[in-house]
Amino acid sequence: MKRLLPEGNTKLLPEGNTKLLPEGNTKRTLTKEEAARILGVSKETVHRQIKAGKIPAVRIGRRVLVPADFVEALLRKWEKDSE
Repeated sequence: MKRLLPEGNTKLLPEGNTKLLPEGNTKRTLTKEEAARILGVSKETVHRQIKAGKIPAVRIGRRVLVPADFVEALLRKWEKDSE
C-alpha cells in the first residue's frame, strides 16, 4: 500500500493562504467520509491510516474527526510531489 506520509510525519502544516479544500469550507475538522471524498480515497483507507497513526484524528463520541488543515497540507504535498 502506498504510504500517505513519511514515517512518523503527521505534523505537516499548510503554507501560505492557498486553499485546496472545496470553496467555502470554513470547517476546522472533517469527518472520515469528508476527508476520504476530498482525498479521493475510500473511507476504509482513511480509517486504516488513522489507526496506523499516519493521519491525526480525534474521537468525540462516535464521530472521528480529522483536522481540515492536515488534509489541505496533504493535498498540497501531493500536488508538490507531482510537479
